[in-house]
Amino acid sequence: MISGQDREEQRQKLDELKGFLESLQAFNTPGKLKNFTRTITEIEAQKANLDLVKQVEELNDLVQELTPMTGYLATATAVLPPQDPWRDQMESTRGSWRAKLLAPALRGRPDFRQIINRALQKAKDDYKTTYLNLHKKARLGINEDEKKKELLKDHRLDQLKKLAAGISLLPHASLTELQTRLSKLTPCFTLVKDDLDASPICPHCNFRPQEETLGASGLAVLQQIDDQLDTTLENWRKTLVENLSDPTAKKSISLLPTAQKAAVEGFLKSKQLPEKIDADLVQGIQAALSGLIAITVRGTELLSDLSGSNAPCTVADFKKRVDDFLEKITRGKEVSKVRLVIDKGEGSGE
Repeated sequence: MISGQDREEQRQKLDELKGFLESLQAFNTPGKLKNFTRTITEIEAQKANLDLVKQVEELNDLVQELTPMTGYLATATAVLPPQDPWRDQMESTRGSWRAKLLAPALRGRPDFRQIINRALQKAKDDYKTTYLNLHKKARLGINEDEKKKELLKDHRLDQLKKLAAGISLLPHASLTELQTRLSKLTPCFTLVKDDLDASPICPHCNFRPQEETLGASGLAVLQQIDDQLDTTLENWRKTLVENLSDPTAKKSISLLPTAQKAAVEGFLKSKQLPEKIDADLVQGIQAALSGLIAITVRGTELLSDLSGSNAPCTVADFKKRVDDFLEKITRGKEVSKVRLVIDKGEGSGE
């Protein structure tokens, strides 16, 4: 608040005042006062130093008065993502008012405190509006929370869980990614603007925008998950129909126990998964497909092998790299029984 040069000058003046006042302590009786030798000029010279004490005290009072608000705004700045427009606005406000605080003539104006408090309060109000909007987008309201609960009980999710638990050929990553997205949707529908008066962070869910990935709204994500359930279930259905139609699998189906055989053949005939998937169907499919070999092909591994030295290559060279890659991952296995499961990467599904 005080520049280095001014601070040193003011310290010297206050030290001078301190020494002068300490020299007066000896004159504590009328008799001793007779020996007082200071002139009126010397005494009046300390008036400027006494005024300085008053200025420093007033400045300290101002700092103490502003500290709760500036502390709040500092925390608020750290809470919001770096790209949020409010942070630019706050940086501009901070720079403008810091310059005014450093100017004694400006901060000494009678209306200074009122004006700066008004400016900081506006910044706080703008922050609360910004935070509430982000909170509303990132958190589920009461209606969205009901939708989430419905999805958690959805028969499609139950179908996928039962299939994933018993059939190793299916790409389980797509179900895991779907469940992770659903679990990350946090409900919080009690926050109101007044809750942010004391602290810039939601007291109910501790929402910190900078620490979370802010994409689509909770409602939009719920709709995406709803659609993803249909897509994933349909992809798995097709995968099972195609692989159970394999000659090797068909031979295995004929050897299944009666209940499992009936369940699998019923599925192949209708080509539709029953709403309630029982153990006979899952165990029968797994047994029929057990002769098949599932090999996961990770996108990074495939790209690494196909890119070679990153130098340009001919179409023929590229085809050879593909053949070499397939030969490498299927070496020692009966190719007709191999089924490739493409894994594009973390959180990408199948």
